[in-house]
Amino acid sequence: MGVISSIFGEKVYLKACIALLALMMLVSYYVGIVFLVYFFSSAAIVIMLFHITKAYLSVKEQRVEFVLISVAIISYIIADLSWYVNKYVLFKTYAEYEYLQISFLLPTILVLSAAIVSYTKKLETDIGAQRYIVGNDIAGIYLMTIIFTLTALNEINTKFIYSSITNFSGYMNIVLGFMILFLVFCVVFSSEFIVVNKSGFYVILGAGVYACVRITYSYQVLTEFWYDSIFLNALFLFAFFLFMLGAFELNGVNKKIKARNLNDAIKWLPLLCAFPLAFKGGFDAKLSLFMLLILVAHTLISYYIRSNLRTKSILEKEREIHKDLELEVSRYVNELKLSNFKLKDMIEKDYLTGVGSRAFLMDSLSKILPTLKHDAIVVYYINLRRFRLTNVSYGHEIGDKILCKVAKKLDEMASEDDFVCRFGADEFIFVRRVLQIDGSECIKFAKSIIAKLSEGILVSSYQFSIECAIGIECATAGKFSDAKELIKNADKAMNFAKQDNKYNPFMYSAQIDSLEKRKAQIEILAHQAVFERDFEVYYQPVFETNSKKLVSAEVLLRWNNIELGFLEASNFMDVVKKGEIISKIYEFVLTSVAKDISELIKSDVKVPCISINVASRQTITPEFINTTKRIMQQYNVPLNMIELEMDEAVWMNDESVLDDIFKRISDTGMSVCIDDFGTGYSSLVYVKKYDVNRIKIAKDLIANIANSEPNTQIVRAIVELAKIMNIKSVAKGIENEDILNKLAKTGCDEMQGFALKRPMSASDFKKSFIV
Repeated sequence: MGVISSIFGEKVYLKACIALLALMMLVSYYVGIVFLVYFFSSAAIVIMLFHITKAYLSVKEQRVEFVLISVAIISYIIADLSWYVNKYVLFKTYAEYEYLQISFLLPTILVLSAAIVSYTKKLETDIGAQRYIVGNDIAGIYLMTIIFTLTALNEINTKFIYSSITNFSGYMNIVLGFMILFLVFCVVFSSEFIVVNKSGFYVILGAGVYACVRITYSYQVLTEFWYDSIFLNALFLFAFFLFMLGAFELNGVNKKIKARNLNDAIKWLPLLCAFPLAFKGGFDAKLSLFMLLILVAHTLISYYIRSNLRTKSILEKEREIHKDLELEVSRYVNELKLSNFKLKDMIEKDYLTGVGSRAFLMDSLSKILPTLKHDAIVVYYINLRRFRLTNVSYGHEIGDKILCKVAKKLDEMASEDDFVCRFGADEFIFVRRVLQIDGSECIKFAKSIIAKLSEGILVSSYQFSIECAIGIECATAGKFSDAKELIKNADKAMNFAKQDNKYNPFMYSAQIDSLEKRKAQIEILAHQAVFERDFEVYYQPVFETNSKKLVSAEVLLRWNNIELGFLEASNFMDVVKKGEIISKIYEFVLTSVAKDISELIKSDVKVPCISINVASRQTITPEFINTTKRIMQQYNVPLNMIELEMDEAVWMNDESVLDDIFKRISDTGMSVCIDDFGTGYSSLVYVKKYDVNRIKIAKDLIANIANSEPNTQIVRAIVELAKIMNIKSVAKGIENEDILNKLAKTGCDEMQGFALKRPMSASDFKKSFIV
């Protein structure tokens, strides 16, 4: 298939042209126009000669066979045209131009020479049995060729051969033709060991076609069975066409051909010689018997050598395969052992920090718990506060380095019996083995962890003070059968410590379970609440620091529940804002505020900006802005009178989400205030980027400002940064005059708290304006 594709795949236009000339030649032959026959034939041959010469001249390597072929084609054209001129132009008798028969020997000799050169160049110097096989096959092919030659010519005697130039040239052409066929068969039947390029293959194939045509023509001459030679010119054209294809391959890939499909058939080759002996007389019985014995011997020897060689080759391949298999198995076993070691290490160690992994923790605790007798273990569940915010602000690379530094600090605190594991993205577990449980000692060690991490971590020129929440649970003999329960209790204690810093660190107790039950109760009752009956909106005024002028008011929600009593938002909002009920609560608050503002507007009262707290998870919902706009439009309240108050958790969203949130808010005309500012300075980048209008300093910083100089410095720094960014700073949670006076010195723009004005019900708030 490769040969066929190359025939029809390259230089199609040239091949089509030659085919057309050959067709025109045949048409001219059948029509009887001899001149056109020779014209089209010569034109096709000249075109092929030109491209053959052009092809072998364009390659650096010397290609003697193609030079010989070119000369052979030239000599053929000269001989053929000379024959035409003498016969059809000069109208000479055959006797007068019989001598030209000798000229047809030259192209045959040159084609034979080209075949010899091509074949000898391709013979490889094989070793051992392969050399004997090639030699044995060549001998068989030679014997077959001689038998065919003698059989064909056994009735032609020497006197007849030399009786005329025609007979002599015909006889010599037959002999030379069989010699060419001998070489062709040698290449074809020895193809298992002889590697031939495609160019050489076309040369051998073309030579074979030429030899067959020349033998046919010459045999007709000798036997006086004349067939018009003009028709045979088309077959000569095909031979030259094959030579041209071979020349084309010189400039192409010229792939090597090494066929094995004749390997089994080669042993039957000499038996072909029996056909001329069977159907042609002239040999006596003894000679025939002798020839047959030689044929049988050749077949047996060839088959024996080939079988042994093949068996030996198969055995050697099997040995190599077995050896390679052993090496592969050995390599695979070693790799498997190494992989098991690596897998064990990967399972037991955290990939990032190098401390123990979650799987290692659970496995270790499962092994330790049953062995506890008079000793105990203490589990410290450590959560890094606002770590996700750090990741968002500084990138995960910085975050990863912080985790590694934290792990190293914790590992430095561990004794020989202790171990540290990374349990989650920003969570570590420190396990200590102690002789007995001492609650105060457990709290003391937890505080030492907090102090160690708060010392500061330097990462890529950034200084970080790590805050953490720690939950503690202790395990004694028989207290826990399952490591999961132990970790679960420590996790509950950590979450409790996380909610309020005054409980940090916190040891697990039954009180936590009751608090969890209360959270569940709050969530259930919130879903059952009738908002208009159970919830009430309060307003806490915000004043300008220097003038004490009212500048805004923060909306606060109160819940008067039959079972739970009167609750401030801080007692239930952390629970309900995590569920879907928060959207309904927000809609209720917004509607109440819109009604109150609408009433004040109708009373010609100048209403200050009203600040409404929103959960960060609300802002990312598509209906949030639509709901706000709908309710405000329903009560004819301008949106620029509303300020949305968010905590710093909003920065935990992806930047693309933040872009969308603040664009939608900005488009409405509402302003934004960031609540509890100071719990994470990393949000300053976003505060500036998203044009935040106000920041409310965290209540924890304000509460201790009177007695804590560091807190005072932090507040002053926040205020100064806010002024630089042209943002209003608001201090919340001002409980007494001392805090008020201290804050006034910091330059804070606005204040709110009990020391200034307590939260007022909606009716009291409206009355204060009317009065």
